[in-house]
Amino acid sequence: MSRFYSKGTRQEQPVEIFMVGDIVAALYRDCSTWNRARVLGEMCSGLVDLDYVDFGDSIEQHRDNLRSMRSDFLSLPFQVIECSLAGVNPAGRLWI
Repeated sequence: MSRFYSKGTRQEQPVEIFMVGDIVAALYRDCSTWNRARVLGEMCSGLVDLDYVDFGDSIEQHRDNLRSMRSDFLSLPFQVIECSLAGVNPAGRLWI
């Protein structure tokens, strides 16, 4: 997927319109790989809050770094499973 979106001739235009919950292709933290991300919201600054569905990270990315997701990339299952632990507390006052 990253190879597809990195090729200049195949690279689609940035996403102009998106909704919360949409899955898009988005550059990752280091801006060198394209990955699947769920749109969580848009900030006043023009940044988009994203949840990377194959890593579990939530970061903000500029909307110019988002692309429409091809349907064949959507057919693959997400690689993260959300979970929580009941009754677990930090040893001190803060999680480190």
